[in-house]
Amino acid sequence: MKVINLQIKFVGIPLKNVKKKDYFLTIKTNQENITLKDVLQALSEKGIYVDLNLPGILVLINGINYQFLGGLHSEIKNGALLVITTFAGGG
Repeated sequence: MKVINLQIKFVGIPLKNVKKKDYFLTIKTNQENITLKDVLQALSEKGIYVDLNLPGILVLINGINYQFLGGLHSEIKNGALLVITTFAGGG
């Protein structure tokens, strides 16, 4: 069994819902890597719910928008940093 350790930072509206800026998550798996979907499932099992369908929610995986890495199927490796935040646009 493999252990994958992640750091997750909540910023903006997601922080208001979670009330904890930094969260460290350990996932035990038989897979080499896990996906963002696996991470969200593990968080929900701990009572932390992240709804990616809400407008303005952005997930960065090691600084890259998850949508450019495969969406919910984005590969997450041991030691990854995820930032769950909101984005604002203007002009």
